[in-house]
Amino acid sequence: MKLSIRQSYLAMFELLDGFYQDTKDDCLGSLLGGFNPSLFIDSNSADSAAWIDWMNSVKKITVEELLTSDEALCTTRAFIDFHQKEFGFDLKWLIEELNSMSANSEKWLKSVKKAVEES
Repeated sequence: MKLSIRQSYLAMFELLDGFYQDTKDDCLGSLLGGFNPSLFIDSNSADSAAWIDWMNSVKKITVEELLTSDEALCTTRAFIDFHQKEFGFDLKWLIEELNSMSANSEKWLKSVKKAVEES
């Protein structure tokens, strides 16, 4: 299955929101506040900087308009890594979780399914 760039963003948000629900991590919660897809305007995040960061992360992984599930997960890793390095979010634990996750993991597949259903 291929995901649009917006669907891959939604899958990323669903995955990270699931981690937040499990951990209630303050840094992750702060980060998610700016990424909320319910604030999309014309298919883009209301936080234009977050959307630009997402697009830049996509470009690091692929030049295609549609992403495989694996490419979307790799983009998620790149996106979180960027925010940790650029803005000082303490998300090493999350990066470790993402690095150990495969595109076939149950948690990721649920996030992708929800993103596709919502788009």
